[in-house]
Amino acid sequence: MSYWTKERILFYVRSSESLRAAEPVLKRMTMDDLKPAALVRVGTMATGRTHDWESREWRHTDFYSLDSEWIRSIVPEVKE
Repeated sequence: MSYWTKERILFYVRSSESLRAAEPVLKRMTMDDLKPAALVRVGTMATGRTHDWESREWRHTDFYSLDSEWIRSIVPEVKE
């Protein structure tokens, strides 16, 4: 999951009008808490061979995306 850093998550949240209100809550979270909560695994794909070419084994990579539904759920309610 090296692509997803706390700064990158906050950048995408800040860039989204519907998620922006959750930024203060997400900023207070540690990355260890943020990863399993704000990211959802979308799939695994073979992304190349392992270093041992003779074994014919493939290296697999997990791909993650922001869990926008969960992020929207933590937005504090606006009192009018």
